Amino acid sequence: GLPAPAEYLEKFHTGSKRIDNFYAYLNAADEGVARIRRVLVEMGQEQNTLIVLLSDNGASGTSPIPSNAPFLGFKGQVWQGGVRVPMVAWGTGVAAGKISREPVISMDVMPTALEAAGVDLPAGYTVDGRSLLPLLRGQQKGPVHESLFWAGQLAYKWVNNANDEMTAPPAWAVRKGRWMLRYWSNLGRHELYDLEQDRGERHDVATQHAEIVRPMKADYAQWYRGTRTPMGWGEENWKALAPRE
Repeated sequence: GLPAPAEYLEKFHTGSKRIDNFYAYLNAADEGVARIRRVLVEMGQEQNTLIVLLSDNGASGTSPIPSNAPFLGFKGQVWQGGVRVPMVAWGTGVAAGKISREPVISMDVMPTALEAAGVDLPAGYTVDGRSLLPLLRGQQKGPVHESLFWAGQLAYKWVNNANDEMTAPPAWAVRKGRWMLRYWSNLGRHELYDLEQDRGERHDVATQHAEIVRPMKADYAQWYRGTRTPMGWGEENWKALAPRE
């Protein structure tokens, strides 16, 4: 990635420019959040603010920093290493020190912010996310989402190394409770993983649990048919993810 600002880079001397740059970015982000909190205190708004921090996707596959271990995959793929990211929330009413293992998604941030601000969506508008305020306040009863869905396709080439080319074929995944069902278009195969027992997704158990695979495939089919073709995709890639038996 791009080099961090010099005032942060000069703090780190590990012997590796890549590690120094990573640490510099972390330091810059940390100090940036601290600065925001100081300004909120000065404005008298600290108790009227909700702060949510999260990553947009897993790390890339070209660098061990940061590592996605113990998860497989990287940015652009629908393995846990591509879609499972950290999230931290802070604010008045948020249960302090609590670790939640409830599956949520970045689309939940917007409805959370709207509810926290007391703002309703305009008439006729809907969003895919759900407000996380009940979860953050320790009031959530039952799962936030019955199922979560991902569909992705990413291909990129790093110009500094002509041989360092990676592509992620069109793929989709469904998370439902402890189960993760995945379909790779290039393989034409469904895979099922029990994330409570196998969060690294090393053991495909689809053939042992047809009763789990079947309804999750039906859930995906319903989601796909209700979703418009993504604007940034070639139509052939979206069609490659159409539901199949």
